[in-house]
Amino acid sequence: MKAREPGARGSYLKDSEKAEMYKKHKENPEVYTVERLAKEYRIMRQRVHAILWLKELEEEEEKKLGHPLDDSVELLLDTCPEILRALHIALLLPNWNTEMLYLVVMMFWKKPRVV
Repeated sequence: MKAREPGARGSYLKDSEKAEMYKKHKENPEVYTVERLAKEYRIMRQRVHAILWLKELEEEEEKKLGHPLDDSVELLLDTCPEILRALHIALLLPNWNTEMLYLVVMMFWKKPRVV
């Protein structure tokens, strides 16, 4: 009998969730195996492997540079995941162009308030 994947979560996985996943696995890989993380986050094992690998590369690069990488895009997507849906829809339109993409991004961009 073929093993079934634990889930096929179709929604966006926040960078904070990916970081949490990597931290759990790094601190205790015997407990937080790829299979357990896949079940916990309801994603496929291949996706867990990719996330762990990319987070490891990110950590190595930050060590080389001596400072954290720029995460402004991840922060934007974490706070406003609907922008992905809007961009996806815009790209599906037959006559899309960069101006349309700019308008979609600006519709969802939350400007910081000056205090």
